[in-house]
Amino acid sequence: MIIINKKWYENMVSKEILKRKYFKENEDFEGFVNRVCSIFSRNQDEIKQALIDGDFFPAGRILNSAGLEKDNISATPMNCYVLPSPEDNIESIYKTQAEMAKTFSRGGGCGINISNLRPKDAKVNNTAKTTSGATSFLELFNTTGSVIGQNGRRKLHCVIL
Repeated sequence: MIIINKKWYENMVSKEILKRKYFKENEDFEGFVNRVCSIFSRNQDEIKQALIDGDFFPAGRILNSAGLEKDNISATPMNCYVLPSPEDNIESIYKTQAEMAKTFSRGGGCGINISNLRPKDAKVNNTAKTTSGATSFLELFNTTGSVIGQNGRRKLHCVIL
């Protein structure tokens, strides 16, 4: 049995954050600590004590996704990914969108550099004759994050123009 002897967990705000964001269904503090510690291959006893004492906490995505693979739930343990910049063509842009969608569906967020896409009204060799511009693709990426987003979390973290 885990003995909680630190003030951090006695705080109502701390308890509520853990329950709402990180505890799984029917999980208590002991179950949470054991689930999180299960992902570490070494020093589990030390990590368990550090969690209990409030001296160590992995990132939120790790706290959330630890142990889910045994339930066949595909979740990422990382908060944000920086995706490769798309090339300045429609195929590459939509390939990037597909990679974003996969990342978003597993709980991660994306950062991306779109500075190499042509600006608005640049000449293109198709029936449109000019491009809608790099920023128009931000709407595409943002919509992808909104459609696939979970629990109101924003998915597109940063874009460099």
